Amino acid sequence: MLSISDMFFIREKRNYRIVINGSKHKIICPVIQSPFGIESYGNKQILNIEIDIENADLNDFYKNITNLDTNFQNINSIQNANIDVVKQDINKKQFISCIRNSKKGFIVRTHIKTGAIYHSEDGKQFYTSKELKNKKLKPIIELGPLWITDDSYGYILYITDIIVF
Repeated sequence: MLSISDMFFIREKRNYRIVINGSKHKIICPVIQSPFGIESYGNKQILNIEIDIENADLNDFYKNITNLDTNFQNINSIQNANIDVVKQDINKKQFISCIRNSKKGFIVRTHIKTGAIYHSEDGKQFYTSKELKNKKLKPIIELGPLWITDDSYGYILYITDIIVF
C-alpha cells in the first residue's frame, strides 16, 4: 500500500505537488458506480464515485483510499525529513477527507482533470459528462496535490480517464 514515506513533496505556491518514484501516482479503479454524474463546483468538475461495501471487488480500492486518508491525517507522526516543511505548513490545521458516508457505503470525491476522456471499453463510443449519471465506470485516478488553506488541508484525486460500461 501507498505510504507518505514513499512520497516526495514539491512546493508549488501554497500547495505541494506529490511525486512517487519520479512521477504522479495512478490508481486504476475497479468498476464503480457514479450516482450523480459530473457536477460543477465553482469552476471545477467533480465526480463523486460510490464504493459499495458489499462488493468484494471494491475492498482493495477502499483500503487504498482509506489508507491514504489515514496517512495524511497522521502525517505529523511520520518521521521523514522530506515532509518536515509540510508538517510545519499543516500544523494545527484540520484534515479534510475526500471520503464521505453514503447509503451503500462510501462516496469518494474526485476532480475531473482537464482533457479527461469518457469512452466505452472498446474505445468506439464517447460520452459527454452529462451521460455519466448512474453509470458503471472504471476510472483511472491520479493522486493530485496536497492543498492547504488557513485552517485545513487535504489532497485531491483527479480522474484522468473513464471507461464507461
